[in-house]
Amino acid sequence: MVKLEKNLDTLAHSYQKGQDTLNKRAFSKYYTHKITLDLIALKNVRENSYRNALYCSNVIRKDADGKCTTTYCKTRWCVTCNRIRTGILINTYKPLLDTRKSYFVTLTTDLTRTCVNGQDLTSALTQMQKAFARVVRGLKNWGYNVSLIRKTEVTWKDERGTFHPHYHIIVCDNSGPGNIAEDMVLLWLKEFPKSSEKSQSIGITDDNAVIELFKYTTKMWTKNNEIVIPYPAEKLDIIYACMHRKKVVSVYGDFRKIEQPEIEEFNTDNASIYLPPTEGITEQIFEWVDDYRTWVCQDTGECLTTFTKYTEEDFFSG
Repeated sequence: MVKLEKNLDTLAHSYQKGQDTLNKRAFSKYYTHKITLDLIALKNVRENSYRNALYCSNVIRKDADGKCTTTYCKTRWCVTCNRIRTGILINTYKPLLDTRKSYFVTLTTDLTRTCVNGQDLTSALTQMQKAFARVVRGLKNWGYNVSLIRKTEVTWKDERGTFHPHYHIIVCDNSGPGNIAEDMVLLWLKEFPKSSEKSQSIGITDDNAVIELFKYTTKMWTKNNEIVIPYPAEKLDIIYACMHRKKVVSVYGDFRKIEQPEIEEFNTDNASIYLPPTEGITEQIFEWVDDYRTWVCQDTGECLTTFTKYTEEDFFSG
């Protein structure tokens, strides 16, 4: 009896987790619509790919066992697919991070001041990548065992009219001659002597830093937790174009010893969700209805989720 109750509790927990995940997927689906409609309107070479994101997860099939499956676009501008990528990255690297003291470092450059178009942004990203490689070599030459994860991020500064490429890094506090994070910033500023020291930052890694590093998606929230389209569509399009086929997340040292996940072409089986089976029904098909912000069964009118407006912290947790 105790074993049966335990199994039932486990099953109920699994179903609740599935429902929570599906609610967040509905939120990400709705937000992807808001982004991609403006991007599609640009009518450029990425239009078909933006349309793929618009229709990502449009139909969900629920089988007799309660397993919910769908198809994914796997584009970088899809919030749904990027949340899946975030989960994969956290599950892959957080176990090692939990065993190490580490620092959360942000590196910026003075290139932001003149980064006004796609050509400028591409040039800045290339310069930063080469400079960072020299910084890593410098740290090794100084006697550090360099183990770190680096994420490339690009934002748009509307008040300046410029793009802001920068790095978020979690670097392990391995044995060495000093503080590896401080020396990293020192070497970085030698590469970009016109950059402000105050624009670089060093902190201790916590759960929020891990989420900031691994969240793969477009900036969605303002400081008061309002959901917004982050930048004008033409600026967002330039960011996506410049980041096309470039690695967003790079790993060094001990993190390379971990089996590396396939991020761009993730295994869709890992994204399946389980809900309680519907008695007497072998399969249900739910189609996305944007006005309802959820998937609706065309046969019964049943809604698959109740729309929830998440905060940034809640959206990326779990």
